[in-house]
Amino acid sequence: MKNKSLISTINIILVTVLLLSLFTGCQSQESRQKEDTQKSTVNEQTTEKPSEKSEEPPAKITILTGNFRGTDFNNVETTRIIEERTNTKINVIAVSWGDAYSNKQNVMLASQDLPDIMIVTGTADEIKFCDAGIILPLNKYWDKYTNIKKCRSEKIWEIMTYKDGNVYFVPTTAKIDHDNPLMVDSGPLYRKDWLDKFGLDIPTTLDEYYEVADAVSNRDPDGNNKKDTFAIIGCLGLMEAFGEVFSAFGVQPDNWMEKDGEIVFGSAQPETKEALKFLKKSMITA
Repeated sequence: MKNKSLISTINIILVTVLLLSLFTGCQSQESRQKEDTQKSTVNEQTTEKPSEKSEEPPAKITILTGNFRGTDFNNVETTRIIEERTNTKINVIAVSWGDAYSNKQNVMLASQDLPDIMIVTGTADEIKFCDAGIILPLNKYWDKYTNIKKCRSEKIWEIMTYKDGNVYFVPTTAKIDHDNPLMVDSGPLYRKDWLDKFGLDIPTTLDEYYEVADAVSNRDPDGNNKKDTFAIIGCLGLMEAFGEVFSAFGVQPDNWMEKDGEIVFGSAQPETKEALKFLKKSMITA
């Protein structure tokens, strides 16, 4: 694929985004192994949008993914909801990252026991799977599932186009603004009932974000007459816990990034300092 430096990020198709972004949100204090070039594939059975009650039997979908915290994805509420809305039966095979995951993937591929969706680590594997013809081109389904194409910019699709003219992966990079990627592999989850209780909308600016955090911390959203509610909860690591805040300031701590035509370290940028000031303010007052 072209311009690999712009797509060396986690790439996951729609159904996997729905599953993993909710499964992994703020449940653990364990360190996350970084997989800079993760990607996923999908076969024809993948169901993409919610459907009404169907008399047809559920479509079976198998997902191979990594799991560093031991969560049983097959027995969580999120899986049940997705299954109900999409008339699917989901089987998540979660293996520890690293050699265990690579070995499991190789065994499944060698035995032709292919999952419907899997995360592929590394550009070499990505190219190998494309050349072998074991994954399906997603662009052939865009006429039917138009929101897949709309969720990324045209420049992104140009970068993701393989040498045969097809697109096999949907990256978490949604668009590139002045060569800086906008990542959408994760984001904040809000208690809608608490927003409604305080008459607040889903925040779209930092000021609104702070207003929500202040309300959750200081206005007793759970009604237990105690000031014991945390407004912001995240996993270990700056970007894992507060990625949306740093992204709002246009920086990526702990990563190299392009700025004004130069490669710079995100943690050393003045915008990172401003983001930390905002977080400190939120911790003290909210």
